[in-house]
Amino acid sequence: MKNEHTELLSQMIASYKEKAKMLLQSDADYTEVCYLSKKNKEYGKYDGNYINRSITAITLSPKNFNRKSNDCSSDAVCAMPLG
Repeated sequence: MKNEHTELLSQMIASYKEKAKMLLQSDADYTEVCYLSKKNKEYGKYDGNYINRSITAITLSPKNFNRKSNDCSSDAVCAMPLG
């Protein structure tokens, strides 16, 4: 049985699976996950897309990403093309 935190994380990841599927296509737009140089007075230079990239990495992690399945309708994200 899943605990509350696991269930919450699963719900959060589910909202990013569609975006992750789009990133795996050949004509993908990576502007939301590539390094984006930002600057502020308090912290100086930082990566404006750090959170988006982190969430994408969690979404595509082995636990949430099924490399063996090409079924996008399943709970897993479509299999990433290898090579």
